Amino acid sequence: MILPNSRIPLADALMSGFAVFSLKHPSLLAFEEHYKKEPDNLHGVYGVGIKPSDSQMRETLDEVSPELLRQPFRTVFSLAQRGKALE
Repeated sequence: MILPNSRIPLADALMSGFAVFSLKHPSLLAFEEHYKKEPDNLHGVYGVGIKPSDSQMRETLDEVSPELLRQPFRTVFSLAQRGKALE
């Protein structure tokens, strides 16, 4: 799914945002600079096809309602709990 006025797939923006937090980059700029040097890591680990710039990521993610992500998150979290991946 690509949001209107964006060339970045929503999945790529969401996974890039997740990567920023999970890799503990101090800023979107630090994240962007790191992956300019190693773009294959972002694709290999997080499945990101098109890495958004910091402004593209902000614009894309600002349009996403957290309510749209709540159920998929609960489903994945529940599966991780049942599989004892969180222990």
